[in-house]
Amino acid sequence: MQYPSIASQMSDAELSAYSKEHLGYEIKMFFNTGVLLSTVQFPKNDDRAVTYKNALVESFATHLRNLLLFVYPYSHEEPDVISDYYFSDPITDWKQKRPKETNELREARQRASQEISHLTVFRREVDEDKLWPVPELMQSIKAVLQVFVDNAADTKLHPSVKNLLVDSTATSRAPLVFHDIGSTSPMAIIVVDPSATNHIDSVSLTIPSKIP
Repeated sequence: MQYPSIASQMSDAELSAYSKEHLGYEIKMFFNTGVLLSTVQFPKNDDRAVTYKNALVESFATHLRNLLLFVYPYSHEEPDVISDYYFSDPITDWKQKRPKETNELREARQRASQEISHLTVFRREVDEDKLWPVPELMQSIKAVLQVFVDNAADTKLHPSVKNLLVDSTATSRAPLVFHDIGSTSPMAIIVVDPSATNHIDSVSLTIPSKIP
């Protein structure tokens, strides 16, 4: 779909379609990567496992920043689609009800920009202090998005977006263990359900041991 070059000129139908495809994608990727980071165990002595984890961290932080820029658009460009456009009365229906951006979220937004989006002197060394508080950030974002979907105009927000928040932060599911099944074989994530010890599902990821 071709959208206007100025986002504020989008029709209700265009906003709805945009939310279904693009906002929905941001929400799904943020929570899906967050759940994986919260449940998968990545061996630190496995270079490929570390690469996989780093890719997840970068994806999580990128989608976190995109969502924060959407719900807290303190400054934006004309092409930017922001949360305000999904309300008939943005002040009454949204800004007066939206949770105040916490210091945690503000720091996460800045950190994602400084450490992920750009090469800056603020990038941290690899240590325990570098760990992202993934579950806490997921809960905080979900609280803000819940207010958003509960109050957005039905003609502007696609109904499928609301469904994405159901069970989106559930990390108490079957534990996931990263397992390298051999240097000449693809990596695999083995999903083990502790309540059914005889049932093991595996998802193979065809990733070469060496990059050409």
